[in-house]
Amino acid sequence: AIILKLLAKNPANRYPKAEDLRADLQRYLAGAHSIPTRTGQSPRVRTGERPATASPAPPVPAAPAAGRPRTGPVATAPPPSGGPPTGPRAQVPAAPGPGPGPPPQYVPPAYYYEEVHRSDGWKRTVLMFLGLVVLVAALGFLGWIFYDSLGLGDNNGPAEPTTPDNALIEVPDVSGLSYGEADALLRSAGLEPEPSYQVNTGVPENTVFAQSPPGGQRIEEGATVALTVSQGETPRVPPVRGRNRVDATEILRSAGYEVIVIEGTSQAEAGIVVGQEPSSNTELALGEAVTITVSTGPGQIFVPDVRGQTLIQAIQTLADQGFRVAERREPSATVPEGEIIETDPLHGFPVAVGLEIYIIVSDGPPLVAIPDVQGLLFDTGKLAIERAGLVVGIVTFEPVEPGSSDVGRILAQTPPPNLEVSAETEVDVVVGESAETEGDQVVPESPEGEGGETEGIDQTGAGLPEEPDETG
Repeated sequence: AIILKLLAKNPANRYPKAEDLRADLQRYLAGAHSIPTRTGQSPRVRTGERPATASPAPPVPAAPAAGRPRTGPVATAPPPSGGPPTGPRAQVPAAPGPGPGPPPQYVPPAYYYEEVHRSDGWKRTVLMFLGLVVLVAALGFLGWIFYDSLGLGDNNGPAEPTTPDNALIEVPDVSGLSYGEADALLRSAGLEPEPSYQVNTGVPENTVFAQSPPGGQRIEEGATVALTVSQGETPRVPPVRGRNRVDATEILRSAGYEVIVIEGTSQAEAGIVVGQEPSSNTELALGEAVTITVSTGPGQIFVPDVRGQTLIQAIQTLADQGFRVAERREPSATVPEGEIIETDPLHGFPVAVGLEIYIIVSDGPPLVAIPDVQGLLFDTGKLAIERAGLVVGIVTFEPVEPGSSDVGRILAQTPPPNLEVSAETEVDVVVGESAETEGDQVVPESPEGEGGETEGIDQTGAGLPEEPDETG
């Protein structure tokens, strides 16, 4: 009981001081097995238990009251001799006086609270463990669903749709067959053969001696099966007629031949090889050239290049190809006037026979609008003219009143402003010049034109007064 009181969860049920613990230990050693409650605290009783009635201690007589019984002070039994005090005894009323009195009252011994140990603790532990396992499993399942919904797989990308096994086609084994037989067998199975030719002295000519994927493997319908075909001891030109331009070029180059491509009209689909030279299975040394003709489609022809021809020659060339011809002129800074710039549609473009083709003829350099330089200083006006692609022509000086704002400015220009002319056209200008005054006559200064020469000014002195003779 003392140990349980020491381990009580509620601090109020423990020993408040070490002296109290020591006192209980001494009482226990003396034979007392009941622990009294602390002063001012009601005894605590276990749940479901009722306190037992304590045996009353021997009564101690007290002095009776005169005439009526009374209750005297409570007496306690002395402790056993030679031992420690046994703690407080149950209180008993004083001995009654003479005559009838109330029945004796007893105070039960003090009890302390003792926690009840549950015997099903292991069951709760097992249930908590199972609940934790279920919770972890549920969280893991939810995490897997979230991860899968993001489309993340081993390749960190959306999972590719898989083809059902019953939708796959088993690749026939065509090794040892001629290329014609292998081609027919693969195509009948829904597969696309792709041959490449190699010189192999141990395998008969035009015989398949390798394939990828191998026979027996299951692949999707329409997939390509690479075939390696023997050219025998002597190289021969592989057949490429009926294939598209890219595949035919690859087959010939893998066989060791150079490829020359020409185009022409045909009833075959555009881009399909309609002819080859030399023909298939012709003996030809490796490194030689094989010419293939590629169809441009039914009723189509390439626009011929007529640049560098005269207009009459270009019209005749296009008309001979079955085109209708029209002329259109455009300015050009690079093509001289009257020569052909290009055709529309461009040369080399496949078009239907009978289409109208425009011949674009150069109209010479583009026209330039003459800037308005009147009122500008001569240097500023000259810069504006040159920036427009024109040239300053004749500069004429005209006298103006001294101190006038027109001194050094362009007073007139020829041709007039905003007129469109060809590039490098000359623009003549008239520039104002200050004049000197002698008497009633205005005498212009003697400006010099470009290069030190005076332009547009009378230098003879006619009409001017004679200078006085210095000799007198």
